[in-house]
Amino acid sequence: MYKNKAKNTTLHNLTLIIITLSFGYLLGHLIVYIGFDQVSRTVKIFSTKFTSIIIEALPFLLIGSFISSLLHVFVPIDTLVKIFPENKFTGTLFAVVAGVFVPLCDCAIIPIAMRLIKKEVPVHIAITFMLAAPIVNPISIMSTLFAFSGKTNIAIIRVLFGIIISISVGFLFSLLVKNKEIINDKNYCSHCTINLNNTVWDKINELFLHTSEEFFNIGKYVITGIFISTIFQMMFDSIGLNNISISNNHALLLMLLFAFCISACSNSDAFIARGLMNSFPFGSIIGFLVFGPMLDLKNILVLNKYFKRHVLIIFTITLVLLTYTIVSIAFF
Repeated sequence: MYKNKAKNTTLHNLTLIIITLSFGYLLGHLIVYIGFDQVSRTVKIFSTKFTSIIIEALPFLLIGSFISSLLHVFVPIDTLVKIFPENKFTGTLFAVVAGVFVPLCDCAIIPIAMRLIKKEVPVHIAITFMLAAPIVNPISIMSTLFAFSGKTNIAIIRVLFGIIISISVGFLFSLLVKNKEIINDKNYCSHCTINLNNTVWDKINELFLHTSEEFFNIGKYVITGIFISTIFQMMFDSIGLNNISISNNHALLLMLLFAFCISACSNSDAFIARGLMNSFPFGSIIGFLVFGPMLDLKNILVLNKYFKRHVLIIFTITLVLLTYTIVSIAFF
């Protein structure tokens, strides 16, 4: 066991050395061919974008980890399951309404939704909650109203399609996979067994231990996703999406890809969409506003920690196909 651990550590260190040397080599060539001033400006822009997204995302992630840990430590399985109505339809509506009272961004909702699944809440309810909450929460609605001042219909349509798509994905996904098939138990924390006889202080200690472990475990995936998405943001900035002229369906596909790559927070992506309103069809803008909070680069890295690989593939395909189909039928 120790030999394997040492081998893995050596391989990890070697990989870091190779990446560092490669980055230094590329940076040196950029300075030679582009010029130091241009490289310096690019690095400054990159660091500003990267830091701003991290500052925006991590506080919400911490809150999400804390709520997830509260559910884990203080709420027994039977109690949590009984909160949700047994009827599929009313249970799903309850999940949507619950999202209104959880004003967190998309990456912070994932730990809570995964905890619900771990607590044996039905799949369609947990997935609907995870997908709908970033769109229907008050902060997201207010930011959309503010970004599109005087166009209340955009906020209404965003919420409406967010609910329709999240419910559709929740139901279809629950038909394709079962609760026990979803979670990758190997990636769960090292102290997830709760003794019901623990004192209140023991449980509080467990709460903070679990919060810190979940926060740091998920945080590394979020930061990696933010780093990659920042690169994509700069690439899209250099291309200039405003100058692209394509068909409605291709525009929708492009905007779904754009939403996935830039990984904007669900509480601020409306301002990005506003800047593209005059260059893209209305339906593709709605696609961007709905799909981005449901699935992006940082989210898929976090989901990869929780979901088994085949489950993540099924979830991604289901979400992409349903979003594209529903938005296309409605607007094109």
